[in-house]
Amino acid sequence: MKNKYVKLLTATALTSVLVSGAALAQIKISGYHEGNMITGSSKGTQNSTKQMGNETSLRFTANGNLNNGMTDLADYEMRNAVTQERLLNIGVTKNLDVYLGAETVRGSEIARTINPYVNNRIQDITNGTGLSNMADGTSGENYVGFDFKNIAGNGRLSVTFTPNSSGIGAATVGDTATSAVTSTDLAGSTANATTTNAALSIITAGFVIDPIPSVKIGLGITKGDAQVANQDDLEGKTFGIRFTQGPAAIGYQYHKNESNTTSTTSQENKVNTFSATYAVNKELSVGLAHSKQERNIEGTANTPDLKVKALQVGYNLGAAVLQYDYQDADNSGHVRNNETKTHKLKAKVNF
Repeated sequence: MKNKYVKLLTATALTSVLVSGAALAQIKISGYHEGNMITGSSKGTQNSTKQMGNETSLRFTANGNLNNGMTDLADYEMRNAVTQERLLNIGVTKNLDVYLGAETVRGSEIARTINPYVNNRIQDITNGTGLSNMADGTSGENYVGFDFKNIAGNGRLSVTFTPNSSGIGAATVGDTATSAVTSTDLAGSTANATTTNAALSIITAGFVIDPIPSVKIGLGITKGDAQVANQDDLEGKTFGIRFTQGPAAIGYQYHKNESNTTSTTSQENKVNTFSATYAVNKELSVGLAHSKQERNIEGTANTPDLKVKALQVGYNLGAAVLQYDYQDADNSGHVRNNETKTHKLKAKVNF
């Protein structure tokens, strides 16, 4: 009798473990740890810099099937123990997703970086040049939305709505810090500038498609309804295209943002970026990028154009990656004769 109870308890415990394992098998834990060093020289009012930093990311992803045939996905990420990306996604059909999220790439943001890079986007190497991102309503914002997938083969339309935003997600004015880098650069974050467009209702839409295997095209638009008196509505537009042939890729990205720096002063940024990458072998890749930003501020004449050039090298060791970025900015922050030359080294391990 005693042996029967032992066997029963053992079988119950084993069954419990197996059931728990089946549930846990649908939860994926991933992340990375990276460390980097930024050093550089400057001319004009920009400060030179020499700094080090590190960042650890943990991501939890769970997915499954609902009783009605739909699918569900929950995604949560934190960096240095601070909440970042969140997403709750319901797959209504194989062609339609609806979701509630924050900080994840949806809406117009899916089209903002079609051109190729080896490492960081040119805006994110230091965040200290004043080069703007395409305005979106998903970076740092809570939103609802839907995706239509498999349009004309592999096309994707993503639409988001934020009913009451305190900002505009990614910056329209760029990082205007006087130093070559900011503290957020050490953690590798995206552009950290903000605007005064309080209480915006934002709708965004992005469309991406590969019309042929070697070509990718993306278009995005952001519209913000400003609730502040005498303030223009926010508007952002982007277009990108990339050609890939074997180990080589070239691309072009354009975006234009219109917003207010104050309740009475409007500002417009136009950014043209060209980039190219080449995979020397399966481990080593190199890339070049060039951006030019034109800034027009109401009541301000002769604002100099900002020009940023970048050289990138990446060495892939599987789970570990070594990266080098060189960035050269003329008229940094749109201040004439402000120049910065920055070197960034990064080591990253994914798990």
